[in-house]
Amino acid sequence: MKRLGFKPEFQPDILSGRKTATIRANDKKLKVGDRVAAVSAKDGKPDFLIPASERFALLEITEDRPIFWADVADDHLIRTTAPRDWYVKHIPMLTGSTMLHFYGFKVVGS
Repeated sequence: MKRLGFKPEFQPDILSGRKTATIRANDKKLKVGDRVAAVSAKDGKPDFLIPASERFALLEITEDRPIFWADVADDHLIRTTAPRDWYVKHIPMLTGSTMLHFYGFKVVGS
């Protein structure tokens, strides 16, 4: 099963349905309808080492589209629950012409 890693501080917003999207610097090769394991770092292990079986939620991808940073609107950011400066801090060398990937999702299981 494919996985999407999230910072632990995003878990409550994902589980409550408040966070319904993520913006990624790398294409995760996800498409609408895919089901993915939402994982977070734990016990000192980074999220990329956490197996899908240890997910905190099962997500279904509802939206998949490339987007330039310059085209990211406030509506996109509201769905990610992260402010614009969070992305500037976490994605190196982010400029208006940086191509990103916007994934919408919904929680469909635990």
